[in-house]
Amino acid sequence: MGPPGTGGEVKHVYIPYRTLVPVKVEGLLVAGRSFSSDMAANNMANLIPHCISNGQAAGTAAALAVKEGISPRKVNVRTLQKTLMAQRVVLPGVDLK
Repeated sequence: MGPPGTGGEVKHVYIPYRTLVPVKVEGLLVAGRSFSSDMAANNMANLIPHCISNGQAAGTAAALAVKEGISPRKVNVRTLQKTLMAQRVVLPGVDLK
């Protein structure tokens, strides 16, 4: 069931990795509710499980960047997704095949 009043199916959304990477600052990841969005997206992103996942994604991306000797901006998103899934993070709608 989708949001109340819509009668639709639940649709998975994702928060892009780029929301963790500041535009003008190198070597930094920002986990939290620090990106602009419309009200519906903001309400979804404010849920605690999403905040936890953002923090885990930021920490994992930082570790990958250090391990590979690259800027966090250059982390391969597919590698990050695979690593998160190996940590048992649920990424609905992500198909790594």
